[in-house]
Amino acid sequence: MLTSTIIRAWKNKQFRESLSSSEAAQLPEHPAGLIDLTDAELGEVAGGDNYSPLSTYGTNCSWGWRCL
Repeated sequence: MLTSTIIRAWKNKQFRESLSSSEAAQLPEHPAGLIDLTDAELGEVAGGDNYSPLSTYGTNCSWGWRCL
């Protein structure tokens, strides 16, 4: 199997599902492995929070910048 086909199958779910059973059996495991997090685990990551820091002036600001 071509490297480009393997990478495409890793990245594209529809393409991966379109492969024949024999082609799918030839696919190596994704190097990152299977990542399956619970909702509780996802809620604890930094990106899972809706917290928005406020400046001293009460407007939404990016970290490290003062908003006027």
